[in-house]
Amino acid sequence: MKLIIDNLHLERGDKFLFKNLSFFLESYKPIIVRGSNGSGKTSLLRSIAGLLKPVSGNISFFNETDEKTDYLHQCNYSGHKLAIKNELTVQENITFWGRYYKKEINKDLLIKLKLDSLSDISVGLLSYGQMKKLSLIRVFLAERLIWLLDEPMVGLDSESQIVVKKLIEKHINLGKLIIITTHTDLKFGNQILLSL
Repeated sequence: MKLIIDNLHLERGDKFLFKNLSFFLESYKPIIVRGSNGSGKTSLLRSIAGLLKPVSGNISFFNETDEKTDYLHQCNYSGHKLAIKNELTVQENITFWGRYYKKEINKDLLIKLKLDSLSDISVGLLSYGQMKKLSLIRVFLAERLIWLLDEPMVGLDSESQIVVKKLIEKHINLGKLIIITTHTDLKFGNQILLSL
């Protein structure tokens, strides 16, 4: 599998972010994107996810048999907006995603992320870190080929960071694709560093 970004040019409003950005993402080689605030890290992920139209450039996906194919239905983007419903409980959010993805949540994951005892709590009452963990469960539940994770460790305690890192490593070891933006010292074997 390979995702090819070719001569991507992005602007946000009237602000130029980058031009002629080219790289490719392949199995077993996660890309870690670093850069200062406002450098275009989030915009890059949003563009790959189909949420932000580039000024120019192409994004192409080649499957396991090297056929060019649509990839957007295989992307799972996790950004700064957590994609959870504050008025629902933790369990109601999980139930919604489970039905949407036709998957059942691994109860051990809820225990490891310390969300198991919060199932009846309204999401609006959770701490930011708890909300972030709940939001990431959506990504893990979907099991899509391509994960686009924008600052996945922000707000997480050290124990939760270890759990999330292991889940990311599992995704990588299955040959799936992943791009992560981060300001932390997050490291994986075979990673490629992209600086914006």
